[in-house]
Amino acid sequence: MAGLRIEIDQRSLERLRGLGDRMPKVAGVIVRNTMHAWSDQIQLAIRKGAILRRRSGRLATSWGVQAGNLQVKKSGTGATATLSSNVKYAAIQEHGGKVTPKRSQYLAVPLPPALTRAGVPKFPRARDVPDLVPIRSRRGNLLLAKVLGDKLEPWYVLKREVTIPASGYLSKSGKKAERFIPAIADKAIEIEFKRETA
Repeated sequence: MAGLRIEIDQRSLERLRGLGDRMPKVAGVIVRNTMHAWSDQIQLAIRKGAILRRRSGRLATSWGVQAGNLQVKKSGTGATATLSSNVKYAAIQEHGGKVTPKRSQYLAVPLPPALTRAGVPKFPRARDVPDLVPIRSRRGNLLLAKVLGDKLEPWYVLKREVTIPASGYLSKSGKKAERFIPAIADKAIEIEFKRETA
């Protein structure tokens, strides 16, 4: 699982000390507000497509605080907020790695005929596509092709494993958003401090 974490820093904690036993509650609000703003910046960076090629938008949306994936923990000294994505491929898109089949010998990697214009697979699995037959290409690759009359159209290439390169979409988006965090946190602290001391 991929995730982000925000903690209240020492400088901000010093400003909150005057709240006494109300400090953890206020600290929780501050980290929650800061994480909301950071989440917005990350979604914006992903949606612009500068880091990942956007297809369905599912990964970008999964980083929204409204998705219910924000946890705020309060302690006697402050608070910590953690935002995570529930999309299965979020971590491998960030860090990269090898993908291997879980229940079969091969992964079916879709080729252009098996994809929509947005690049999303037309079918959830290769076995859901009617009239596919296994063939070997001139280069020796194992393919699944659709029978179109007397022609064969390759729809999938079969691989024993696929290496996904690390995109760093989350860390890059986070770096872009980091410059906004001090101002967001300061504003949240000021609002909450005024509210709590009024």
